[in-house]
Amino acid sequence: MSSQIKLLIGNGKITGIYSDALIPLIESGLSNVRRVSNVEPSNSCQTFGMEWTATMIDYDTVLGPFPSRAQALEAEIKFLEERLFSCHK
Repeated sequence: MSSQIKLLIGNGKITGIYSDALIPLIESGLSNVRRVSNVEPSNSCQTFGMEWTATMIDYDTVLGPFPSRAQALEAEIKFLEERLFSCHK
């Protein structure tokens, strides 16, 4: 997982993917933190153990299943980065 913080600034808004590193920025003024995805255990476990999915709420998309929560989180971040930042490179 990347330790980089990427922000998109425009139209009087700052858009990014939440990171605890953003807490000082969030606490310094008006902010709106909004959930756009959920990473949760999957109901369709085919093997012993747990599988994870990432539900992308704003995109009506489910990623996975993944064998670990970490992999689901990585896929979630990659998906969001591609949608938020790909046209602004």
